[in-house]
Amino acid sequence: MSMKGTPDEPRFSVELLEGSAALRDVIDKHIRDQTLALKSAFLVADLGVIVRQQVRWRAEMDQIRPFYAVKSNSSPVVIEILAALGTGFVCSNKVNRKSKICLISSLSLKLDYSSSHSIFVSLLKLFLK
Repeated sequence: MSMKGTPDEPRFSVELLEGSAALRDVIDKHIRDQTLALKSAFLVADLGVIVRQQVRWRAEMDQIRPFYAVKSNSSPVVIEILAALGTGFVCSNKVNRKSKICLISSLSLKLDYSSSHSIFVSLLKLFLK
C-alpha cells in the first residue's frame, strides 16, 4: 500500500521483536533510520494487544461475535489482524465507506474472509428511514 504522491514508498511496516531485542534499541534504530531518510513521524504499537484481547473475548464470551468499528482505526494492519482473527466489521462513515468496502473485499481474497461479515451502518440508516 502506498501514500499519495509517493507511489514506491510503503505506507506501513511491521517489525517483530526477536527474543533478545530490547524495544528501546529498536525504537532508537528506527529514529536514526527515519532521520537519515528525512522522514518525520512514526508510530510504535504492540499489535499483540489486539490478539490478546481477541483471545480473552473468545474465552469469556465465545457465543458473541465481536464487530469492530472501522472508523475508530482504519489502519490496514489492524483490520487485517482482526479479519484473520474472525472479527466482524462495522463501517459507518459515508465518505470512506467505498474505500472500506474495497479494503475488506481485498482481505476476502487474501484471508478467505467474506465481506458478508461486515455491517454498513449508513446503508442501514437509509433503509430504516
